[in-house]
Amino acid sequence: MPTLYEHALAALAHRYRTFARIYTRRRLRHDVGWVLSDRPIDTDMISGCCLFMRRGTVDALGGEPMDAAFPLYYEDTDLCRRVKRLGLRVMHAGNAPVVHHWSRSAGAGAIFEGEPRRRYRISQDLYFRRYYGAPGAAFARWCNRRSESWAGREESSLHDFVQLGECSGPPTFEWGGRRKYLIEASYIPNFMLAGAIVGEGESYTMSSGTWDWMFPGRVFVRLLDPEDLSFVKAWTFTKTTEPRDVPLALHEVFGADARVAPEVSR
Repeated sequence: MPTLYEHALAALAHRYRTFARIYTRRRLRHDVGWVLSDRPIDTDMISGCCLFMRRGTVDALGGEPMDAAFPLYYEDTDLCRRVKRLGLRVMHAGNAPVVHHWSRSAGAGAIFEGEPRRRYRISQDLYFRRYYGAPGAAFARWCNRRSESWAGREESSLHDFVQLGECSGPPTFEWGGRRKYLIEASYIPNFMLAGAIVGEGESYTMSSGTWDWMFPGRVFVRLLDPEDLSFVKAWTFTKTTEPRDVPLALHEVFGADARVAPEVSR
């Protein structure tokens, strides 16, 4: 859940390695429950990319769960806050497979920096103004200015990365010896926002679905021990190919036997 404290800490993490370690460690301790869980778990908010509510909850929210005043992002954050005000629980279903073609509307990199960035800032300002008042919104804007001036500084990198160079296909990450692993991938070297996967083996290669989805650019990957979250190894590479522009078919996600609508027993 975005708070002024989290917002300020994130800004400092863009500049100072110490704050980057603090922020990322806190984020990882929270996220690992999501990655490892195969059952529903309570959380403060969930992404608006895929959520379900009872009709009665929708009615209690006035019939329009997503507030159209938010032009890009934060509408799901606002929704989860309002749901909790009704005395209801927000839960993450760890056993539900979801394919999310992330950021296809907003874009990434230079594409996001235009109109999407403007809309994002409007939503962010509205969110902080609504829940923290005018002073809170002003403080968040000041943090943004500092964060943007510090973004991308090497001082905030957390690890020494093995350089894999330019890649036109999914690289393989090897560490020698079979072990349980938690692998995170991020577009920023301090892993403040990352995708993760767990497994066991001597190496890991991204699936074609994951690889095709990713935007081109420099990617940072690290291997962690899933039990104590200790760091093992890190790599970086530059993806040179453009992302896929059509959705994954069901059989690409769930295998050849996937059907559009499963049979329902009555």
